[in-house]
Amino acid sequence: MVITGGGGALGSAFARGFADNGASLAILDFNFDKAKATATSFLAEKVKAIAVAADVSKDDQVAQAVAEVVKHFGTIDVLVKRGRRANLST
Repeated sequence: MVITGGGGALGSAFARGFADNGASLAILDFNFDKAKATATSFLAEKVKAIAVAADVSKDDQVAQAVAEVVKHFGTIDVLVKRGRRANLST
């Protein structure tokens, strides 16, 4: 599961709901420190989570984020779009 804007309050709340139901999480945010803090909080609870820095308004960063998530989890099953613009079809 990818959550864009996942380092913010609403994005992390979405992540919480999905984590409570067994989802693995890719927390994307243009602010890597926020994404990392959110992902780390889930890792402490034994939830599979990674932090990925990406500005979803930049196609090249979206492509890199998709590649990183797929490399780590093998696929992307769900997208929660909290960031400005996401083009994850790359």
